[in-house]
Amino acid sequence: MGGAIKKDKNQVNEFINKIGNLTASGGGDCPEYALEGMFEAINQDPVEGSPLFVFTDASPKDGTVKKMEQLLVLAQFCGVTINFFTEESCDNPPSSTFEVYRQLQVKTGGKYWRIPHTELKSNLATVGSGGTVSKRRKRRSTVDEILIPLDDTISQLIVSATTENNANGISLHAPSGVAWTEGMNRLSNVAIYIVDSPTDGNWKIQIPVDAGEYEYSVKVSSTENINFEHCYRKKVYRKIFELIHPIAGEPAQVDLTIFGAKQVQKDSVLVDIVDINGKVLIPDIKPTRNDENGLRYSFTFNPPSEQFKILIKGRTRKNKVFQRVSQRASQVKPLVLKQLYNSGRDSIRQGGSTFIMLCLINGMNTDQVFRTSFRDTLGYKVSLLGRKRTTLRAKSKTFLRVAVRYGGGKRGKVGKNENIIILVQGSRGASTTEVIQLMVKK
Repeated sequence: MGGAIKKDKNQVNEFINKIGNLTASGGGDCPEYALEGMFEAINQDPVEGSPLFVFTDASPKDGTVKKMEQLLVLAQFCGVTINFFTEESCDNPPSSTFEVYRQLQVKTGGKYWRIPHTELKSNLATVGSGGTVSKRRKRRSTVDEILIPLDDTISQLIVSATTENNANGISLHAPSGVAWTEGMNRLSNVAIYIVDSPTDGNWKIQIPVDAGEYEYSVKVSSTENINFEHCYRKKVYRKIFELIHPIAGEPAQVDLTIFGAKQVQKDSVLVDIVDINGKVLIPDIKPTRNDENGLRYSFTFNPPSEQFKILIKGRTRKNKVFQRVSQRASQVKPLVLKQLYNSGRDSIRQGGSTFIMLCLINGMNTDQVFRTSFRDTLGYKVSLLGRKRTTLRAKSKTFLRVAVRYGGGKRGKVGKNENIIILVQGSRGASTTEVIQLMVKK
């Protein structure tokens, strides 16, 4: 694998043109080692929040639970969204499936495009930053009308849909009821609308029956940048851990940070818990405001067992309704592994060593026996101190000690990161992963 090619933010068009002119040679594998390629790409130290684009016609040969766990935790750690462009045209054995890609797309908040390679360039503009809603619908007997409420702070709206059949019958309507044609781009089974300075109110997209099964996404950009971040928290003794997912079997404690809070009526904020298709599971949770500026909120709820997203809603200063939904999906985890202590304070000397202590939490109602394995980027020796197997009672926690030592080979360049991925697998199929990032220093 060659070195990473990096572009600045002002070279976006050059980046898109390069992708549009990509040609493939050699290969022929079907399926292919796709997850390993994604892992190595994210391991090239991308800017936090970068999107990853995957172009393939083949399903993964390495779509195991262990590989997915390692890839997901690294992507979530780096804030990377994984986006797929595929023709799904490669002949695959019965056990191979593209569903692995769809799971990665949903869990990282990316997109999945099933389109011919000739239409790649036309679709790249729809992938980027901004609040996004993505949904997947099956066959139905009536025209689907989907409402898209926009508030007065939205500066751009991008609506896209991919269909099983022809996309010609899809239409977008402004709040006035007028069919919108400006900024429209239709391909064989893809429809894209880019609307600059959209009128606030209820926009509507109509998808006819003959389009068949379809997926659509709505992305908004805001000049006032009303958006939010969230994390789950767990207190262990005096330590508060920030979690990507809540722990199974107990209420989820959530911290919200709202950006563009000056544009929001502070006491109007409510939270819905929705499934990945947008159906409301838990409505109208009133969060506690934790500062005078309306920037930070917190709330507690009993999370569903299925995948879900967090939706915040309220009113702007101009009394217009707004709503934003989290980009990535969450799901309760029966096991959680978090770093408690690092003797190197998040660094390691070239050719040196460090000691790490981690907390393993078992949220299940059964005792478990766990095995621990490691993967790193530079080739340092990583080992578990003490017993190789860990027995943990139901609804309890334990602590793991891990040593990282230089074992010959690459020492790593000063300033570069050594990513240690620690995977714990239970005897009943549950697993958890933690990424420890160490900066190499002299």
